[in-house]
Amino acid sequence: MISVDFEKASNITEEAQQMFSRNLETLLQTTEELQAATKKASGGVRKAADELASGMAKVEKNANFPNLEKYVSLLERAATAMTTLAELEKEGKLDKITDALK
Repeated sequence: MISVDFEKASNITEEAQQMFSRNLETLLQTTEELQAATKKASGGVRKAADELASGMAKVEKNANFPNLEKYVSLLERAATAMTTLAELEKEGKLDKITDALK
């Protein structure tokens, strides 16, 4: 009877060990797949960041921001002047001013 119980216990232990080994192998394989996917994603993100930085540097170089700021300021002043002239023309005062300047 003891030998039968010992054999059952031994079989149960062996089955548990095999099950554990299968689960461990699956876990290790999944871990390797996740590491590979993470490396690939990380590489993609790094590449995209480098390309974005390179693109921004090109835009900054070509845009010449100090000159761009001056142009925007001049355009704003021109737009204000055009609006003022349009208002003077509506009121009929623009012709009077033009005649006075001649």
